[in-house]
Amino acid sequence: MIVDKWDKVPDNARGVVDVWWLVDDGGLTLLVPWLIASKRKFAHCSLRILAVPSSITTVARDVNMMRELVKEFRIDAEVMAVTPDEVDVAPAELRRWIDSLPFAVDSGDLARCERYLLLSRLMELYSSDSVAVFVSMPFPRPEIGNRTWLSWLALLIDTLDRPICFIRGDQKDSLSFYV
Repeated sequence: MIVDKWDKVPDNARGVVDVWWLVDDGGLTLLVPWLIASKRKFAHCSLRILAVPSSITTVARDVNMMRELVKEFRIDAEVMAVTPDEVDVAPAELRRWIDSLPFAVDSGDLARCERYLLLSRLMELYSSDSVAVFVSMPFPRPEIGNRTWLSWLALLIDTLDRPICFIRGDQKDSLSFYV
């Protein structure tokens, strides 16, 4: 877990706690915010899950799956689909961000850089008024350099002045139920 700006959460906060479901991590990204939202400090907050589908063609299926999961575990949360086509990233903006880095970005990583910039703009659009934001932390791939991966994480939260918590499960089910 990586936590930033957590001391900015006011006592008896009111509003929305956002959960950005970027990757399936076994449910830890749902479990931790749900547990935290049950505490006195967040008692007056609602939980909102923002699911980013793997492709535009799977939006309905992914959202229905997430709604069923939330219902199955009796987590009181609103589930929304968020698609990258809701925001635009100008090539000049992407170039400015890449040029601001103290290292060179491989040409093969440009598409991923653009995706993280799009996600950052979506988070700014949807979570700028949230009480706290939880994000399923993307798994670092061996072919991606450490500095590049960390710069992508920084880019995700760059425009948000909100308490942020990156969570990464081990893809083993954290949520389980019995019939």
